[in-house]
Amino acid sequence: MARIEWQSASVREGAVAVTVAPTQVVEASMPGERGKALLSGGCDHEVRELRPYLVEARRWNGEQVVEVHCIDAALARQPLVLGFWASGCPQAKVGDGGQVRTFANVTSIELGPQEIAVTCESELGANGQPLPAGVMVDQQVMDELAELRQARPALEARVAQLEADLDAARRAASQAQRDAGDRARLLAQIEGLRSDNEALQRTLRSQAESRVSGAAVQREGLERQLAEKLEAADQAERQLADLSAQVAAAQSRVEELEREAAGRRAQIGALDDVANLTDEDIARLDAQLDSLARRMGYDQGSVELMASDPYLTGGSVAEALQQASEQLDLAEQRMVALTRTREAYLMRVQSSITTTSGDGTIALSDELRRGDDGV
Repeated sequence: MARIEWQSASVREGAVAVTVAPTQVVEASMPGERGKALLSGGCDHEVRELRPYLVEARRWNGEQVVEVHCIDAALARQPLVLGFWASGCPQAKVGDGGQVRTFANVTSIELGPQEIAVTCESELGANGQPLPAGVMVDQQVMDELAELRQARPALEARVAQLEADLDAARRAASQAQRDAGDRARLLAQIEGLRSDNEALQRTLRSQAESRVSGAAVQREGLERQLAEKLEAADQAERQLADLSAQVAAAQSRVEELEREAAGRRAQIGALDDVANLTDEDIARLDAQLDSLARRMGYDQGSVELMASDPYLTGGSVAEALQQASEQLDLAEQRMVALTRTREAYLMRVQSSITTTSGDGTIALSDELRRGDDGV
């Protein structure tokens, strides 16, 4: 058996197609028993995933085509092995995108990240005949190659770790550069802010000084205005006191006028009573006056008799006659005053009605005016 190897990056970058007989059973596996997938012969279409590879089998033109795709190039460090049951595969075609090679009596096909290895009896040419022996390796070489293959994962892990460390160092350096740039920008911003702050402080101090001076001037003006307003307030208080005194005097005068008006109204009522006297009332009063006069004459004779008679000069009778005489005089005077007042009132009423300049009303002063006798 021979092992034929060649370099190919199609597994990592694209896909490798293996064409076998339609009844061939193909087993796909990863080293270290990480996973296996059995693809039965004669199936129209099957898909198996052995991360980071995807194995797809389908029928095409009377043959079975097994395509291997790499779905995660960063994890493609181990080869994918295609094995054949029973006595192997009589004939298999391997296409890696660049060329298609045909092999006879194939026992396994290893699809690595960047190389392909086929263990077979021989490689067939275009005419179907075996090609001259290619790279033939003995068992010792194969054992050494197996040891290298076993050590390869550790080396690849180390390389991956170194690459990761390198990427981390690069990221750290880039971050440091960005941090340095950010620090420089921040320093520039801080310096600018410091300058702006100083300018703002100067402006604020200038504005504060200006406002303080303006406030002092304004305060003086306000103090003068306050003094003037206080003086005006004092004057207003004095005026208010004067007005209060005037109001009190006016109230007193109003009360006095109200009392005088009440007296006048009483007088008006008396005059209304006089004005309402009828001729019958006057005739009745005249009759009473005549009766009193006659009685006075009779009483006068009695008085003279009593005065001349020494037996009738008792004090009690004389005093009674004296009081009766005084009452008679007062009644006569009252009667005369009422008569005169009534005549004067009627004359004023008639004058206000009959004269051309009159309006039919009597002035309050005439209503309140007293008669000639002072009543």
